Amino acid sequence: MAELREEYERCAAVVTPRARFRFKSRGREARAGASASANATNSVQTEGSPSSGRRCSEGDGGNENENDDGPGVRDRVGETVVIRDVDESEDFVLERCADCEIVLLGCARALRAYDLRRCRIYVACVAGSAHVENLVDCVVCVAARQLRVHAARRVRFHVRTSSRPIVEDSRDVGFAQLVVPADDAFIREMLKSRGLAEDTGAWKNVDDFKWLKASQSPNWRLLEEDEYRADADAILASIRNASSSTDEP
Repeated sequence: MAELREEYERCAAVVTPRARFRFKSRGREARAGASASANATNSVQTEGSPSSGRRCSEGDGGNENENDDGPGVRDRVGETVVIRDVDESEDFVLERCADCEIVLLGCARALRAYDLRRCRIYVACVAGSAHVENLVDCVVCVAARQLRVHAARRVRFHVRTSSRPIVEDSRDVGFAQLVVPADDAFIREMLKSRGLAEDTGAWKNVDDFKWLKASQSPNWRLLEEDEYRADADAILASIRNASSSTDEP
């Protein structure tokens, strides 16, 4: 019945697509100069000292909504961040980061990520959904119930999901099976307790809501073996390094 329900929802979404997902606005005014920076290409802006936070932006559908409440990693440039303790009753947010490596070893209720540039992200487990928007030149590794991707460019996804990943308004995105460390009992037990222990193969059956033809969408592809192996080696190295260091968002 669960499989039939999932297939029905997928078909219904194709026939009558839902409104494009947008992150919830906090109702705050956009920062001064945001419209000007939204027209810049591959640019990184800094405001204040590292302690006051730094904002990165790129003109490719940048999201001006504010999500500064709750746990997350925000306004980082060129940093390695490792988070171990995560409250599973809250969403975890990644936003406005560039040239960062972020490793999240706990389990969040949901993951929301936007405005990331040239980042490598590893999220061990998401109990619910992962929503990402406006990512460019990134590598994202995540196990979640559902993955929705909006406005991504040149992003490689290594995923384990219960349902088919969804992409929209994206170009040149690749998908592969998530790398799970064979010797990490903690991560494997965490995935098992959330029903994500087994690879369903859903990662290679992507739904592109902007491509309703029967033929393969030109917007996404399966990663080549050399791409997958290079990412896998880097991912495993990041997890090993995370075991001996921590950083707080």
